[in-house]
Amino acid sequence: MAFEKLSRLDSTQPSTEKSGKDYIVEQIKKNYSEEFHPIVTQLKERMSREDFKKFSEYLGTGRNGFALRVEVNGKTYAIKFFYNPRSQMEHELNPLLQAKNIPHTIQLISYSFEDGVIITELLPGKNLADFTPEETPLYSDKQIIQLIDTVRKLNTNGLQIDPKPSNFIYHPEKGFSLLDFQPKKNYTLPQQIIDLNIAFAARKFEQLDYNSPDYE
Repeated sequence: MAFEKLSRLDSTQPSTEKSGKDYIVEQIKKNYSEEFHPIVTQLKERMSREDFKKFSEYLGTGRNGFALRVEVNGKTYAIKFFYNPRSQMEHELNPLLQAKNIPHTIQLISYSFEDGVIITELLPGKNLADFTPEETPLYSDKQIIQLIDTVRKLNTNGLQIDPKPSNFIYHPEKGFSLLDFQPKKNYTLPQQIIDLNIAFAARKFEQLDYNSPDYE
């Protein structure tokens, strides 16, 4: 299902007939104004004086922005700040809207083009790319079936996964969650399922110090 350009959805023009998608976007914008705008303003003021990478809320940096952890009304979220909001946010927002209400996928909570941020839920668990060989989880059949079903639902909604291990979160009780997905191209569902092995096989190995006296 193709979505309209979010720059149009971000318009303040009233609409007499709202589709389900338009209603979702309207509620998300209202949610941002009431719950998240004040804390984003505070964070930006702090960032004008301090290095955000030294914040206790710092989660990490990617190619198009960085993320901070925040707590609002007793719930924890991730706020992603974009370097070039208009050109980069739309690329991420459309898939998030297409994945709305699909269990075990990162869920869009709110966003603001004006502030250049996207707010998502903070998923429980550990990134698959961060497991060491000693920490290798024993995935249950039920958890693997759940992951395959999540990939299938994304595919049905016109989305495909990126099988990089860093795009998967694993929690011993809640199973797998997906952090990243894109509009479907020529990546078939069977191939996506086969490529889950790329994520399953990932392990974080300790970097060798070639100058260490213990290294032979």
